[in-house]
Amino acid sequence: MSQLRCVRVPLATSPYDVWIGHGAADLLSSVLPGSSRRVAVVTQAGLPDVVKLELPALRCEIGDGEEHKSLATVEELCRAFARGGLIKNVRLPR
Repeated sequence: MSQLRCVRVPLATSPYDVWIGHGAADLLSSVLPGSSRRVAVVTQAGLPDVVKLELPALRCEIGDGEEHKSLATVEELCRAFARGGLIKNVRLPR
């Protein structure tokens, strides 16, 4: 039985899906817009690189544990995305 599941983020203007679980990385090619030129992969230290993309990828590591699930971590990620030249200007397919 697959451990892959989808969680819908119900934003009023641009709802989107988040895929979670073993095998989620295999879905990337089907959900990335064709106009994508770069992506970010958020992971933790010590985890293997399971995402193999044909696009340049910015690898961002976050800390392990509940204390890293914070607005400070989100801020750090946003700053890393900005330094990496990443912007969200497209809608993902539903």
